[in-house]
Amino acid sequence: MLMEENEEENFGNLKEEIFSHYLHTIELNNNITSIQMDDNLINNNLNNKKNEKKNEFNKLKEFKLKKIIKENHKLFISFTLKHNLLQNLFLTISNKGKQINIYNNNHCNGHLDLFSHYLHTIELNSNICWINNELILFSDKNGNLFELNVKQSRIERMIDNLSFNNDSNDSNDNNEEEDENTLNIVNCISSSFSSINYCFSNKNSIIERKEEDKLFVLISLQDGKYLQCWSVPINFCYFTCFMGEEEERRIYFLFCWNINEFIIIRKNNSFEMIIINNSDDINNKNVQLSKRKLKMPELLFNNGDDEYNEYNNENNNERIRGMKRVKDLNEKNILMILTNKQLIVGQLKNENFTIIQTIYLNEPIENDNNNPFTQFDYFIENDEIIICIAIKTTIYFYQLNIERKELKEMDQMKHKRKGIDLNHILCFKEEDTMLVNNFITLGSNSILRFERK
Repeated sequence: MLMEENEEENFGNLKEEIFSHYLHTIELNNNITSIQMDDNLINNNLNNKKNEKKNEFNKLKEFKLKKIIKENHKLFISFTLKHNLLQNLFLTISNKGKQINIYNNNHCNGHLDLFSHYLHTIELNSNICWINNELILFSDKNGNLFELNVKQSRIERMIDNLSFNNDSNDSNDNNEEEDENTLNIVNCISSSFSSINYCFSNKNSIIERKEEDKLFVLISLQDGKYLQCWSVPINFCYFTCFMGEEEERRIYFLFCWNINEFIIIRKNNSFEMIIINNSDDINNKNVQLSKRKLKMPELLFNNGDDEYNEYNNENNNERIRGMKRVKDLNEKNILMILTNKQLIVGQLKNENFTIIQTIYLNEPIENDNNNPFTQFDYFIENDEIIICIAIKTTIYFYQLNIERKELKEMDQMKHKRKGIDLNHILCFKEEDTMLVNNFITLGSNSILRFERK
């Protein structure tokens, strides 16, 4: 009897153990099924993201050439520039030409038409900038500066002599007297108005007078030997700096980083930040000027490749063609630099520039003293930056992901119009969706507008 009771007890324990294993097996199977479902869900999400990327890639295929405007001067469009607040307005100017044309890219619900036209008496330089909502500052071959009202198509004011009316900073007392015919020749202009979006609250509206009073204009003279700072409202030159007699110390590029901060680039490709501070009183004609050298990577224009260095020595030196600050990512201080050979993206913080990524262009941009600048542009979709560059007959699109520090060529588009070499590109967004619905390319004497189907 005792043995039978023990056998029954052991059998009962075995049944419980088997049942426990059975439940554990079911739980494992459920977990495996759940994991498989999670894997399928992850794979589906990844496939969806790949399809989204593929669709985003194919969005560029939706753009088709819809309109061509040929300007009557029959000269190469050497420079173009969008209005910083009224994004549908842009200007064109031609070196050795006499015309300045202002276009409205959203006339009568989406049409591209001429908005304003000005014909100068002598040839113009390719140095021009917006200085406020209605005025453009440009120079001619005589070295004179003019303020052009785009609404009235007339000159508001002429600065006929950029004389050194202030004591020069960093000047050389032994410097020989300059030829009066070359002293005032302007080779670069940059205005605080181009950075207005970073500084004031009403970013999408016309700026107020009190904000306009704080704007500066920097002008580089006589092949970059002199740098002047002007107040637009009171027509006053705050200071003149002598940058150096040596060729490599002269300025060849100016870029406004902030309302009172300008990046100057010398011919030896050194970068400096000019900081201008004045009081809130517009009639106060004293400013404080400070200057600091930016720490740029040594390999910014040299990747250490012998083949590249040999190519660089045989051809023109690498020069900066254009710069852009990514306005949509202000807190990251992203700066894009376009040279005639590469696209460089980095983060500028204090005086340090940290390269995020660089990429070499498929074809170099020819260095031309008559057309020294290249206007490139960008737009942001799905948290990625699409950079657009026009070179000759091809428009190149590069995709930049800041988080992954990845920059790669995304696509390219060729036009089939004979005799039109492109040099500039501008992107335009819809006001409602803020998505790019068309872009403008410029070259030769032609303006090409590409639209979504």
